[in-house]
Amino acid sequence: MSLFTDASPIGTFNYAHSFWGAARALDRLDWEDRETHSDSPAEFLYWHSIELFLKAYLLADGMDLKTLRSRDYGHDLAVLTAEAKKRGLQLTSKDEGLISFMPTTADMIDLRYLKVGVKTVPEFFEIEATCASLYSLVGAELKARGIGIGFHAGRI
Repeated sequence: MSLFTDASPIGTFNYAHSFWGAARALDRLDWEDRETHSDSPAEFLYWHSIELFLKAYLLADGMDLKTLRSRDYGHDLAVLTAEAKKRGLQLTSKDEGLISFMPTTADMIDLRYLKVGVKTVPEFFEIEATCASLYSLVGAELKARGIGIGFHAGRI
């Protein structure tokens, strides 16, 4: 017998909030001089929080977890974003532009592994702004749909 249940919209929203908080904490951490890729863990956490905020919205809108976990959606931010917009999430053009930097499942998985070369990525303050925007947008949507958002209510 499993003690785990399927993800709920508020559970996924809270989890997104936790990943966002962990990213902010790592971003502000005073690293030693010898870390060569100290930004990579925070970058992964920021992007994963964006993924989870989108999934919280989609769950609240009735998308089932099995579909969200399928290869059609998975970690693909472009697909998740398009589906959330189709279902009524009003993203800012700035948020959409930022999310376009990390559109595919492969890109999300690649964040976890060292890749040698040069890539253009947004600054953390830009990713942070999109996390804050999604926190407010998705939180307001959950609240409007009658989903109790607990301690978040005073912040949204």
